[in-house]
Amino acid sequence: MKSLKINDKRDYYRNHYLLSDHWRKLRAQKLAKNPVCEICGYPRNLEPHHIVYKNLYDVTTDDLQTLCRRCHTSAHIIIDFNKAAVADLKMARKEKKKKRRLINKMKKLGIDKNIAKFTLDKLIQERKIKLH
Repeated sequence: MKSLKINDKRDYYRNHYLLSDHWRKLRAQKLAKNPVCEICGYPRNLEPHHIVYKNLYDVTTDDLQTLCRRCHTSAHIIIDFNKAAVADLKMARKEKKKKRRLINKMKKLGIDKNIAKFTLDKLIQERKIKLH
């Protein structure tokens, strides 16, 4: 499974794993153990949520959380937002490194550091260059 691409993993998870006997038994055990949403206490429209994604067949009921549909959707919105925030942070760090490299190259050409920063910021602002 590790060699699968992300879309292939999603496809496998949704179209194969969630239909497997292993998942059905695990799901039933978790919902029997926790028959209400663990966040809001709602007793209907319950779904197990993976707290930790391990190798799918190593998952136990302790790796799951019983959530109602609303809380499950909210949990995934928060997870996706955090992933996006981390991706944005990584991109910002890469851009900062590239900017630093360009400023150092300009300094080596004899251009004052402050002028190099100003010029680079102006070019980026006017969208004449991109750092990513």
